[in-house]
Amino acid sequence: MSYVIATTDFSAVSENAVHYAAALAAQYHMDMVLLHTFTFPVMVGEVAIPASLIDDTQTDAQKRAEQMVKQMADAHPGLSISTIVSMGDIQDRIEQYAAERKHPELVVMGNSNTSGDSAWFLSTLKSAANNLPYPILAIPPGISYIQPATICIATDFEQPENVSALEQLTELRTKLGADLHVLYVQEDISYNSETELNDIIENSTLKNAHYHFVNKVNVNIDEEILDFCRANKYDWLVVVPGKYSFFERIFHHSHTKAIASSADLPLLILHGK
Repeated sequence: MSYVIATTDFSAVSENAVHYAAALAAQYHMDMVLLHTFTFPVMVGEVAIPASLIDDTQTDAQKRAEQMVKQMADAHPGLSISTIVSMGDIQDRIEQYAAERKHPELVVMGNSNTSGDSAWFLSTLKSAANNLPYPILAIPPGISYIQPATICIATDFEQPENVSALEQLTELRTKLGADLHVLYVQEDISYNSETELNDIIENSTLKNAHYHFVNKVNVNIDEEILDFCRANKYDWLVVVPGKYSFFERIFHHSHTKAIASSADLPLLILHGK
């Protein structure tokens, strides 16, 4: 059975993301795994963490997870939900679970974009996006679930395609039954001819998608992408981090904070294998 993993630290942002994940899983007849991990500050010297502290933390977290499961079960009768509460690193736990079973369709996390230092790039979510080979869906605060009908990915056609990531995108797009739109934002320069651009599209993995082109001088690319997504009411924006990717270059320093703090739609992060 296909399944999604929803992570939580019991914050309001992550709780909202968990409920989003539950609604999505219920709509597409997938199981759901609610995952919470906890750690303790590094102890100085040889002082060990008391076993009673670990047990108490585990018990408290398990109770809170069970309360969330009850809420989701009441909202989505028939949804199969299991819980994992354990001490340790969240990425390690996700990879361990996936290794024991098949890989998840999605890992859903909250995108805490309410502060200048967004969790999306600067903490767990950034690390997961860069290291986990599974699709990650980052949900901003206050976003309620609607069935994703249109999703958008941006590209500059200049770097090699991340084939594995695009295969994941094609698989998810098919499962969701969503239309895929490709946004090409061009700054200052243009392709030599329409024929050249058509050749690039024809050889692209995404050749059957809907293409849109924006050509502006001195454009603020990150804002242009978000404005375009808002204007066209896209449900998800696709992000492909990586050494050679378009987004690795534009989501850098001020761009990182700008798009992470402004994004008001779910971000589908495809790292590839």
